[in-house]
Amino acid sequence: MARVKANADKKRRTKRRLKRAGTDGISVDDEGDGRRARSARTRAAIIDSFLGLIREKAEVPTAKRIAKRAGCSARSVFERFKDFKELAAASFDHVLQSGLSTPVGDTLTRDQKTRIAFQVKVRATNCENWLPLWRVLMSAQIGSLDKLQARIAIVREMSRERLKLMYAPELSGMSPWKRDATVMALEALTDYESWGRMREHYGLSFEQGCEVWAAMTQQLLLPGPK
Repeated sequence: MARVKANADKKRRTKRRLKRAGTDGISVDDEGDGRRARSARTRAAIIDSFLGLIREKAEVPTAKRIAKRAGCSARSVFERFKDFKELAAASFDHVLQSGLSTPVGDTLTRDQKTRIAFQVKVRATNCENWLPLWRVLMSAQIGSLDKLQARIAIVREMSRERLKLMYAPELSGMSPWKRDATVMALEALTDYESWGRMREHYGLSFEQGCEVWAAMTQQLLLPGPK
């Protein structure tokens, strides 16, 4: 009996130690890591929900709709973002990060026609996906103006650098003035609002919009190397 009682006491002591450490043998550190991981997943789900709702309907969604789509409570939204300005900035940063990766099947060393077709399709897809977010952020002013302007400057710089990279063979043969002017013209040609006008005002399909951009890009560039 004494041995049984000792074993029972030992089990109770072990259980109390495990409870203090966490639960079921999980340490406090492990439990903390788990909470942080869950919080990060919820945060990502909220951003995805926000972007998805804006794509479906170009307006600022309510916290209730964001939470429902993300599978969390409205309270969870504001536990991770103090207001819509912070959520908007985080969403813009998510879009920026997506744009930093090199497109699959990059064609930097191919002939001019192939490079133009590839670049136009990549840019058109980007505009198709993110134009609603761009418009909501610009018109609703839910983000901090200074922060948004800084991010917009980054987007435009990324666009210019990408153009210089894709059309380096043609640009290298131009004078400095013409090179800069051509890059500016290409950036304006393939802007978000340019894509929106073709798709919405003129009713062009995705493929037709790409054809217009490709034709105008070719006009702006010198003939490719033979």
